[in-house]
Parts: sequence; structure tokens; C-alpha cells
Amino acid sequence: MWIILLKTYLNAPLNHRNQYLKYINQLYHYNFESMAKYKDEKNFKKLLAQLSIKDVKQAINNADKIMNNAHKNYCLQKYKKYEYYRENPSLSFHEYIKKIFEENEL
Repeated sequence: MWIILLKTYLNAPLNHRNQYLKYINQLYHYNFESMAKYKDEKNFKKLLAQLSIKDVKQAINNADKIMNNAHKNYCLQKYKKYEYYRENPSLSFHEYIKKIFEENEL
């Protein structure tokens, strides 16, 4: 999901990781036949080379929008020290990236 949010806002439930491939191919202008091909180190590095700090900031904003929507429309679940939304998508990775940016004044 994160690799997609770097390039666009997507707030849709994707129930299997293979469903991400269509978006990855469209956004990064590739035609990977499988997730294995996409995850190949050489191919993945080609995608990463297309990214900038601006893309990461956009991904943080996109993730914030998704989670704000979840907060308004869904019930927050708790398990031990973890909080999450059962509905897909639910993510928290962006919070760590946001913290790194803030601590480094980016």
C-alpha cells in the first residue's frame, strides 16, 4: 500500500496483495507479471529511483487521509498495546516516517 500512496491516494479495500500489482504497474509505468517480479531487488530499486522526498510527504498525507476517514467511519479495535481498524485499508507505517521527518526537520 505504501508504494502506491507515494504516487496517489487510494482508499479502497484490497484483500490480496496481488491486487496491488495493477496499481504499481500503472503508477510506475511497468508491466510486472507477478509480485515476485516486482519484488526482485533490481526491479524494486528501479521504482525507488523514481521517488523523491516530495513523494514521501505526499504518501504521509495520503495515509493521514485514509486514517482520518477510518476514524470517522469505523470502530477502533484494540489488541494488547495495538490499535487498528479492522476495515481495509488500515495503516500506521506513515506515523513512523512522519516522526523521522519531524525529528530531522524535513
